[in-house]
Parts: sequence; C-alpha cells; structure tokens
Amino acid sequence: MHQIRKSSHDCSVRTNTLDIPDLPAALVLAIRDQIPQVAEITAATVAAQVPAYAPATRDPYREELQSGVRIAFEEFARLLTSPEEASLKRITRAAHYLGRTEARRRRGIGALLTAYQVGTGVHWQEVSALALGYGLDATQMAQLAALIFAYNEQLSAASVEGYAAETQTRERHREDLARALLAGEVSEGQMERARWTAPATLTCVLLDQRHAQSVLVTYPDSVQVALDEVVAVLVPDVSRAALVGAVAGTDAVIGSTVPWRHAHLSYERARVLANLVADRPLDTDAHLVELILS
Repeated sequence: MHQIRKSSHDCSVRTNTLDIPDLPAALVLAIRDQIPQVAEITAATVAAQVPAYAPATRDPYREELQSGVRIAFEEFARLLTSPEEASLKRITRAAHYLGRTEARRRRGIGALLTAYQVGTGVHWQEVSALALGYGLDATQMAQLAALIFAYNEQLSAASVEGYAAETQTRERHREDLARALLAGEVSEGQMERARWTAPATLTCVLLDQRHAQSVLVTYPDSVQVALDEVVAVLVPDVSRAALVGAVAGTDAVIGSTVPWRHAHLSYERARVLANLVADRPLDTDAHLVELILS
C-alpha cells in the first residue's frame, strides 16, 4: 500500500507519486472557489480543440463534460487540504471508469488523452494566475506546476488502464459471439455482453491475421474469431462491391451475404470454396458452379 509521508527537507506531502506543496490556506480556498468557472472554461476549450468532444458544445453533452471536469478539479483541491490516498483513489477510479466508457462508445483513447492535456493546460493557466497574486516564489510555483501535471498523468494512466480492460473484455465477448454465429447458436445474452446490435445481413470473410485487421479497421462493427489457420470476420450490412474492393490484393475468401442468423451458411460456403478454388481474393458468388459440382 502506498504511504503518505512528510518530506524531510521541505513542507510538502507525498501521496503515491504526487508531491503536495504547502500552500497558503487563502490560495487553496481561492482555487476551490474558482472551480465552477474553470470547469466551464475547460469544457468549452476541450470541445473547441478536440474534435471528438465537439458535441459537448450542445446540451446535454456540455453538462456531462463540465461535470466530469468539475469533479476532477474538486478532487485536486481536496488533495491540497487533505492529501489522503482515498482522495487520489476516488478520482483515479473515476478516470478508470471514464476510460472504460470511451471503449464502450468505440472511441479511441487518443481523444480522451488529448482532452486531459488541454484541460491540464487550462487548469494550470488559471491556477498559476491565482498563485502569482498570492506571492508564491519560484520554488512553490514549480511545485504547484509539477503537482498539476503529475495529477494529469495519474488520471491519464488510470483511463488508459480502464480503456484496455474494457477493450479486452469486449473483444473476448465479441469473439465468443462470432464463434456462436458461425455455429448458428447465438443467444441474446451473448449479444448483450458483446454490446452488439444485430444487423440485417452478415458476410463471412476468411483472411490471415494481418489482412483481417485491415478489414476490421474499414468495418469496425464487424466481429471476428481466429480459427485453425485463418480469421473469420463477419461484416455487417456491407455492399458486396465495396467489400470486394476492400480486400483487393489480399488472400480473402468472401462467403455469401445472408440474414445475420444464417451467418454459419456464409462461413460454410467460404470454407468449402476456399478448398476448391485457388483464386485470391475469392468472391464465392462468382464460383457457384464449382460449389454445385463439389
């Protein structure tokens, strides 16, 4: 367990990896009092500078972003007066959850990390302006700056961990779902755990791992599962012509496009024709004669 300890050579307190400087009580109170205003400025700046958060210029997204920023600043201010592990754990748990939420929304983690950086810059600008008015010397200003940026690093790291954990969990559930679809035995529970909304159609594509990732980037709502020597990617509601173009130059075998509950039939056609026809990429719709004669 991390310990809180008093430094032997200055008036700061260390909590986890954060050094808490000894600041004038009036400054700490002023930092706390300005939180609503700074949270509003920060939310507006993030929405303006980070494209993924542009919807936060409109309700109800604006209030959601401002609330998250305000909580982060409130916990920061609490650390200044009560540097306890509980305070840091509380906000890092919230940041961890936020990372998981970004993964559930299928947004990359980069937007959130950029938002943290932008928010930290605004926070430091506003806090440093206050600190200068309270006569902090260069050493105290440096300590305060170090604390604010280290605090951002803690939140960023917690969000990255949350994002990775949710992504791993989601991918495991989506692999289970893909395997069930190929077996023709998918359940509502599997769909819910994978957070997957059933499309009208699915098309099974068999590829090697390297090319499978390219298809997943192009069609992020797809689900995949690794089989013996290939990866089966189930692509939802796709134009066949677009899919054929997307796998040009790869070893893909494209199964039939079928109602989603019949995904196993698309996989079966791809599997059978992969063994009958050497052409790659292979559009099985163009080789139905071979399938009939097999």
